[in-house]
Amino acid sequence: MNIGILNPGNMGVAVAQSMVDSGQTVYWISAGRSDATRQRAESAGLIELTSGPDMVKKCEAIVSVCPPHAAVDVAEMVISAGFKGIYLDANAIAPRTTQHIGGLMAKNGIEFVDGGIVGGPPTKAGTTWLYLSGPQAAQAATWFSGGLLAPEILNDQIGAASGLKMCFAASTKGYNALLTAIMGAAEELGVRHALENQWDRYWPEFSEQKKSSAVSVAYNKAWRFAGEMDEMAKTWEDVGVPNDFFVGAAEVYRRIGHLRESADEQSIEEVLKEVKK
Repeated sequence: MNIGILNPGNMGVAVAQSMVDSGQTVYWISAGRSDATRQRAESAGLIELTSGPDMVKKCEAIVSVCPPHAAVDVAEMVISAGFKGIYLDANAIAPRTTQHIGGLMAKNGIEFVDGGIVGGPPTKAGTTWLYLSGPQAAQAATWFSGGLLAPEILNDQIGAASGLKMCFAASTKGYNALLTAIMGAAEELGVRHALENQWDRYWPEFSEQKKSSAVSVAYNKAWRFAGEMDEMAKTWEDVGVPNDFFVGAAEVYRRIGHLRESADEQSIEEVLKEVKK
C-alpha cells in the first residue's frame, strides 16, 4: 500500500519505519525540510516526493505526525490538495480537535482514523503503542503489523484514541511540568536543596532523576509540549474536570521552550530561572 507520512521528524520517521517494516511503501515530502529530515527519511527507506499534490496523487493513505498546534493546518492542507483516501491523525490532540478534523475529512469524502502514540520513538518491540479508534481502525492497524510500533484498537469512536493519549500524557508530561514548577518555587523560596534531600529520603535518587528529566525536556521538547498541554486543557474542560493545572503547565513549557535554541550549558538552574520569569 502507498502511504504518505507528514512529517518524518523523530517520531514521524519511527512511525514510517514501522510501516516500511510491515511491507508498506511510504512517501515523504522534501520541500522545505532540513538536511537532518532528509537523512532520517532516507535511512528509513522512505521515497521522496516534492509536494503535497504529488503525495495526494500517489498515496492511498496519509499519516499525520506533527506538533499539536499544527494538526488542523496539516489536515486542511491535505483536504485542499484533493486527497480522497484514508487519513490517520496520530497527533497529541484533544478529542474535540480530533473530532473537528474528522468532520472536515468526512465533508470532503475522506475516511478518518483517530490515533494516539504512547511512548517514545521505538528502538525495540513492546515500548511504544499506537492506539487507534474509528470505523477504519482495523484497516489502519494492518499498516503496522510487522514493525516495532504496536497497534492497538480501542473501538469505533473518533476521539477515543486521542482521549487515551491525553490522559496518559497528562501523567507523564503533565507531571514533569508540575515538578518543574515545584522546583522553581522551591528555588525562589531558598529551599530547593532541602526539598531534594527530603524527596530522596522517601524515594532514593528521585531528585537527580527529576532534575535530569526537567533539563532534557526543557532543552529538547518543551516547545512542543506547550501545545499538548493546551489540548489537555481542552479535554479536561470538555469532560467537566478542572483544567487550570494544564493551563499552568502550558505556561511552564512556554517559558522554557526557547531553551532549545540556547548554546549555554544545560543546567537545572537555567531552567528554573526561566520558569520564574
